[in-house]
Amino acid sequence: MAGWSELMSGGTEHYLRGELADAVQLFREALAEADGLFAEDDDRYLLSLSMVATTLALTGEHDEAEALFRRQLTIREEAELAEDANLAECLEGLARCLHGRGETAEAEVVEARARAVRDGLAGAQDG
Repeated sequence: MAGWSELMSGGTEHYLRGELADAVQLFREALAEADGLFAEDDDRYLLSLSMVATTLALTGEHDEAEALFRRQLTIREEAELAEDANLAECLEGLARCLHGRGETAEAEVVEARARAVRDGLAGAQDG
């Protein structure tokens, strides 16, 4: 049985080749592996969630992708993790799913939050 790192690497290879169905399968297996190995607020667990959600969104599976982005967001908020680029990416992914489902008003709110996070990161780098 492949370990988490191997599954993530394999999923990434398929993702980069545009083989999204194969990527989703490996990322799902990596997430299942991560579930038994890492705390939910561990970067590796959150990365696993993100890759499954991102790949599902690209295949048009917006409902499931949205649920995974929301799960990641909830974990980050409950653990009071830093507002970083990973949070911005999570919010941007959630917004894309909301747009894909026609939830424009909520998508715009989420996009505004993502922009605020990105602006805060840019300001921190400038000052």
